[in-house]
Amino acid sequence: MFIIFVILGLLLIFIFGYFMCSFVLPKSAPPERLVLSFVVGISLFTFIWFLANWLGIPYTYFSGLLILIIFTLLLWIGFKVLYKKESLNFKINLSYFKNLNLVEKIILGLILFFLISSLVADIYWPVRHWDSLALYDFRAKIFAETGFMKTAIEQGYFVGYPLLTSLSHTWAYLSGFKNPSFVYALFYISFVLCFLFNLSKLKLGRIVVLLLTLMVAVAPKLFEHSLMAYTNLPYTVYLVLGSIYLYFGIRNKDLGSYVLSAIFIGLSTWTRSAEPFWLSFLIIATGYALYHKKWLWPLFYSSVFFVLMLPWRIFLSPYVVGSAAVVGQIVQTGYDAFNHVALPVIETTLKFSFQNAIMPYLPFFLIFVAISIYKIVTKSKNWLYVFLILLNLGLTVFGTLVYMRYTPGSQDIPDSLTRMVMFFPPMVIILIAEILSENSSYFNKDK
Repeated sequence: MFIIFVILGLLLIFIFGYFMCSFVLPKSAPPERLVLSFVVGISLFTFIWFLANWLGIPYTYFSGLLILIIFTLLLWIGFKVLYKKESLNFKINLSYFKNLNLVEKIILGLILFFLISSLVADIYWPVRHWDSLALYDFRAKIFAETGFMKTAIEQGYFVGYPLLTSLSHTWAYLSGFKNPSFVYALFYISFVLCFLFNLSKLKLGRIVVLLLTLMVAVAPKLFEHSLMAYTNLPYTVYLVLGSIYLYFGIRNKDLGSYVLSAIFIGLSTWTRSAEPFWLSFLIIATGYALYHKKWLWPLFYSSVFFVLMLPWRIFLSPYVVGSAAVVGQIVQTGYDAFNHVALPVIETTLKFSFQNAIMPYLPFFLIFVAISIYKIVTKSKNWLYVFLILLNLGLTVFGTLVYMRYTPGSQDIPDSLTRMVMFFPPMVIILIAEILSENSSYFNKDK
């Protein structure tokens, strides 16, 4: 019976995520839905579970099971009603990987080595790092024991960080798992495979797709954080996937991809709520949609985003002043940050940002600068990713300025900033793929 609970608890997450991906992207290939299923399923499930608990439904295995079954059935019914000509295809076609040459086999082998190593290490090693023990996993154990959030609030280990990781641990414990660390390996594996399938859409040569995917697998901090029960890896996954599907949504004028981007960016705030990077996505999503005369698209994007962002902030409002007043909070923060800011503070902020946000990822930023210059010289019309990265850089500096002004001793934790911008290298890799796809006849060939 124990084994059934364990398998069912994990399997239903994948099935729920698969149906959700099918509903949003009805014409997507089954492999793409499959590799997205975990990151979509675990996040939306924990979000709905949180809402249910807020209404008085306890965190139990039965309540989680009921939510997964009900919402999966609703998605299935909705799919059948809206997409009568489409089918929920579960056939996984891996013909893309047939007839690999020796170099391609080696590269694919290296990718699989990192994916399997992450999973094996997380199955073996328990949750062990300080923040995960004292905060995320601690909350999860209280949730699993008491069924509610009140005790965790009273203990002081609750307010601030959203509940994605903690409720993922809670579901693992209630399902019968003794060690929830495997969740982060699944985030990492899903992320790398999502990259592979999305890069293949650009009609690049297979060896190039594999090489760029390997670059993602070994990108600074990513593999390391797949072995840590922190929020940084899930946050990176949602931001980068949000950028990828925004890119394809705008490029292909595909509303489904555009909406999926909004879901991912909304879910990034369900992972970490302090960082303001969601602002750059709202700006780009709105600007490009209006440029292409998709007048209602920004409404869809912002509606989906705020539906996922605001409940947590509203829930926090009795404990954190102004948490639900998003616009007012942004305006006030901007005003306070730049009102009477001394030049030495700005110099210190820029130096700190350069040392801890740029230098750890210097090769990727040099590539970004080179590609930007190339786009200027060639008068490229495709600037979405460049603008997105530039806006995120600006928000990084602005956020660092705010943090250093209001948090004494913030310079003593430089690694926090380095972890916060883990998403820059994968975004630059997408930019590399875009350039190769657009400017080389060789790289445009399918193999």
